[in-house]
Amino acid sequence: MPGEAIPRSDGTAPHFPAPGSETIVRLEERNIRADEAPVVAQAERIEETRRTDDPLGRIAGSLISSPTGFGRPPSPHRRRR
Repeated sequence: MPGEAIPRSDGTAPHFPAPGSETIVRLEERNIRADEAPVVAQAERIEETRRTDDPLGRIAGSLISSPTGFGRPPSPHRRRR
């Protein structure tokens, strides 16, 4: 029948009519974008975590090294009341 894909025995791809091949290309492009979406979202989550962790690390470091001793274990020489 006209417009049907005819399988070839020489290992080459069958010929599709123009509207069919355009549809297949669009579907493949959509599938590629759909596959990339979770990867992009994961990369954004990693970057957001990195941006959050940097200030938290600085805060924790400043508390540990502060003169008030926040975050330090109690001194064994210090008497408790």
